Parts: sequence; structure tokens; C-alpha cells
Amino acid sequence: SPAVIEPEVLAGHEHGGRAFSRMKAFDEKPTVAEVVSSGIAQKLQQLLDRSTVHILPRWLGFAVCLALYGLRVYIIQGWFIVTYGLGIFLLNNFIGFLSPQIDPDGDGPLLPTSTGDNFKPFSRRVPEFKFWYTSIKGVCTAFFMTFFSIFDVPVFWHSAVSLTKSPVTPPTE
Repeated sequence: SPAVIEPEVLAGHEHGGRAFSRMKAFDEKPTVAEVVSSGIAQKLQQLLDRSTVHILPRWLGFAVCLALYGLRVYIIQGWFIVTYGLGIFLLNNFIGFLSPQIDPDGDGPLLPTSTGDNFKPFSRRVPEFKFWYTSIKGVCTAFFMTFFSIFDVPVFWHSAVSLTKSPVTPPTE
């Protein structure tokens, strides 16, 4: 007997809505928004593909973006939580960039111990391009967040610093 496919499976509910829900029939035309976003994504990917060999200009661009972000936060005197989160994010990326892909203390293959062993080059857990790309996305996202006051969360230490600058007199009875 032929297999019966339930309607939920066809709608993609079996796999969390991801499996079949994005599929379109061959006769359906893409919307204008889909065409525009696809074109932008292709142009961005072309730009990223061309920039892979230009390491110094990419990192100089990152430094400029980071400096502009720092200048903006300094001038507006806010968004310290966003800056703190960005710092932790960049530090985590940097640690991943410096870490080996295979942990030498773990059960994986070890580094060569004698001259007869095969040479195994150091492979990073996070490649340089991915490190740069995620870092620049983080800085751009943090910069974008500084335009919305909802992300300007008050910070206790900022209040404590301003309290220590002003003279405080104890209450008298």
C-alpha cells in the first residue's frame, strides 16, 4: 500500500517548521523583497570574497570602526553595558582565534615529539577571516545599538564614581 504523508509533515511541523515551509512551487515568482534581499546578499558575499586576501586593510577598517564606536560612546557618555558586552564578545573571539582547534591536553592527536613524526601545522579554532568578520559585525551591531535609548542601561559604578566626586555630608540629628 502507498505511504500516506500527513499534512503536518508537508507543512514542515515535523522538523520545527524548517524542513518544507520555505520551499516554493516552481511556478511561484519571488517577491520584490526577496529579489532585493537576494541581490544585497550576493553583493555582500562578493565583497567579502574579494576582501579575503587583503588582511591589513580589513583590520585597519576594523580599527577605524572600533575607534568611531569608542568616540561615540565617549561623546554621548552612555551605553556602557553595550560596550562591556562588546568587550567580552571581542575577547571571546580573540581567545578562540588564539586557541588550537585540537586541545593538546585532551585525548586528540598530540604534537610531534620527535623529528620522525609528521609535521602538523597549528590550526586555529577560529580562522583569521571569521575572527575579523564576527568582530566587525559585533562592533557594527554595538554602534547601531547606541542609537536606541532602550540599550542605555544605567550602570552602578558610573553612579558610584559621580558620588565620590561630590562632597557628601553625613546627616545630622
